[in-house]
Order: sequence, then C-alpha cells, then structure tokens
Amino acid sequence: MARGGPAGRDGRGGALAARPARGRWLRGDHRRSGHRPAGHAGRRGAGARVSDRPRRYVRGAACAGARSAGSPPAVAEGGVAAHHAAGGHSRAGRIARPRGGTAPARERGAVISVLLPVRDAEATLPACIASLEAQRHDDFEVLAVDDGSRDGSREVLHAWAARDPRVRVLTADGRGIVAALETARAAAGRPYLARMDADDVAHPERFALQLACLEAEPALAGCGCHVRYVPPERVRDGARRYQAWLNAIITPDDVAREIFVECPLAHPTFFLRADAVEAVGGYRDPGWAEDYDLVLRLWRAGRTLAVVPSVLLDWTERPDRLSRTDPRYAPEAFRRCKVHHLRHTLLDGRKGLVVWGAGPVGKAFAREARAQGVRLRAFVDIDPRKIGQTVYGVPVLGPEELQSVEGSLVAAAVGREGAREEIRSALSGAGWCEGVDFVAVA
Repeated sequence: MARGGPAGRDGRGGALAARPARGRWLRGDHRRSGHRPAGHAGRRGAGARVSDRPRRYVRGAACAGARSAGSPPAVAEGGVAAHHAAGGHSRAGRIARPRGGTAPARERGAVISVLLPVRDAEATLPACIASLEAQRHDDFEVLAVDDGSRDGSREVLHAWAARDPRVRVLTADGRGIVAALETARAAAGRPYLARMDADDVAHPERFALQLACLEAEPALAGCGCHVRYVPPERVRDGARRYQAWLNAIITPDDVAREIFVECPLAHPTFFLRADAVEAVGGYRDPGWAEDYDLVLRLWRAGRTLAVVPSVLLDWTERPDRLSRTDPRYAPEAFRRCKVHHLRHTLLDGRKGLVVWGAGPVGKAFAREARAQGVRLRAFVDIDPRKIGQTVYGVPVLGPEELQSVEGSLVAAAVGREGAREEIRSALSGAGWCEGVDFVAVA
C-alpha cells in the first residue's frame, strides 16, 4: 500500500526535496563572529567561541558519544559495509546473489515469518503471491490475515494455502491493520519478521539480501530496502519526492538523521528481528501511523536500523490507499507523532523549543508542540520581513540571535526546496550537533 511523502505522505506539505548544495547564509554572522550558538544548558558560557566547542555530529565520528538528556544512544555506521561483505551489491543498485546455495525450506527450519494483512485485495493478490513464491530465499512462513474482506480475497488465500504448506490463513474480522498485524505477529514463530502488503510485489532477491544484511550485523534491529512506485502513470509529484528521499537512505546514521522528517523505512519493506519488535511492544494504534510509531520506539530503545541499497519492492500507488483515507495518516497525525516522541527524547531536559522556519510548515509544527505542552521559545528565519515579528507570542529571530535561546532544541521545519539542507549545513558548520542540539522535521 503505497504512500506519498511527509505531511501526509502525499507531498501535501511540500516538505521533501532532493538533497541540494550546501547553505549560503550564516556566512558573516555567528560562524565568523566567534559567538557560540545555543546548545546544552550547562555547557560553556554564552560568550564561548564557536571554535572552542567540539563539532559533534550524531551521524559522524566527530559527534561520537554526544547525547542530550533522554536521547537514545548515538547510532554507529556500518549497515552497508557488512551487507556488501555478506555478498550484497553496490550502492548503485546492482544486485549480487549472496554466496552459497539455498536449500529448500522443507530441509531447514524456516527463519522468516511474513506478515501479510489482506482486505479486499482479490485483484492484486495473485501478483503479490507470485512474487513471494519466486523468492530465491524460500525458508519462510506466511501469516496471511484476512481482515474482513468482502471480495474473493479469502478464497484466493485458502487456495494458496492448499498448495503451499508455508502459508497459514488467519482472520482479524475487519478490526484494522494494527489488529491484523498483531494477529499475524502472535502466530509467528520465526526469528525474523518480514512485512508485505497484498497489493505490492517483492523482487526475487528481497528476502535473501535483507536476511544477509541482518545476519552480517547482529547489532541491527532490522532493515528496509529501496522501493519503486508503480504504475508510473499514477505516481504524482509528492510520491516521486518521497521515493527519491527514501532511496537516498541507507546507513543507520541516515536513518537516525531523517527519522523526524518522516518514516525512513517504507513499511512493506520492513525486515525486523522478532525479539526487537517484541521488546518495544509490537504494533500499536496510538492515533497515528503504526509503522512510524514502531520505528520511533525502536529508535528510542537504542536499536539501529539500516536499508539495503537496492530497489527490492514495487510499491503500488492506488487512489483508495489507506494513507489517503485514514485520519491516522493525515499531516496533523504525523506532527502529533513526532512531537510526542521528541518530548520523550531530545526535548527532555531542554529549556524549550526553537522552530527554524516561520512559514506554514514551521508554524504548524509549533502549534502542535504548544498543544502538547512544549514551551515555544522563538522562531528563527532568514526572511528580513519576518525577523522582529511576534508569532504565537514569541519573537522571530535572525540566525545570529540563536545564542539568546541557549539550552533549547532547534527544529528545522521548512518547506522550501533545499532549505532543510541549508539549515543543517549552517548549524553543523557553527558547531551544533544534529540529533542533540538540533533536529530536522517536516
């Protein structure tokens, strides 16, 4: 079941864009003035020079060990290198088969449980089933959950189970995707959980490469893979931006860097360790996207995720997809989710929140933060027409004034193409640590 992009996963917020050239402002202000931007309360005094402050990044070695109160441990690099060592493929996307043969499933105990929720998917199930039957790594079981289908989906599933002993058909009585996934998970008996949707198509190497990735790196809680939206004629601009953004994510550092922009792994590509999912409580329905919530809880628990850097799933774009019709996938639900998890991690112990971006994206994020009891200290913007104004009772500052809100978390919440990367470049260049002092959101 395909999705679009941030702000509802359909590009409605205009928040996603290809990663552009680095920023061009803050030159001549606090990067050269010697003033240290705001950081943790209790660090060096407000007059300390930028050059005196460690330039630490959660995504790089210079930021190793840097954590704010309540934040998860900094994640380590490595998912891709181990995947290549296990017989993976190049970043360019050429798939190489893992070394060694694959014995039939009946000769080994299956190690993968496929969670397949189904509702009214009679038309698309045959292609989905064919793609699972074509998996080169075939030691898996399928927990297919009929969630109250009104078409012939149940008959298709039972016919499949009759000819393939790996398949079990369960029912969830129309209680929704979370109940269907938890029904499948409760019946799963394998160490790895792989997600699949009934209207998507897995490429033959998918399970082999994702399994090789996790077996090569025991520290990883799971991985995704890159995706391709189909059919092309249905793919809108928002979905294209989301696909490009997803397919630029590979390493655990990439995942951690982008985790508050949107869900950095496409849900039907999830390939997770069953014990890691169980440790954080499995799927739940808090009123926002269940996949994003699970990823954020894994991150909060200090678990790392990576992405196999090859397109291994065709993700079907449909006008009736759940993410367009269910309020849990609306832009405001995503903002609630992000603020909720930020409150319990990067905002914990902070003096408040500074939102960089006094436009529609930033204001919407600030409204949600205030609604959840977060203290809003200021906005930051580079537009001289906005600087000096008051929005929601707080000032709009120029970038050079950030030191006046020492001890706050800065959220880069912008919609203009390229602006997020410009802010990252400017703050990192001034000595701020992404994932500690500031975070990108959408």
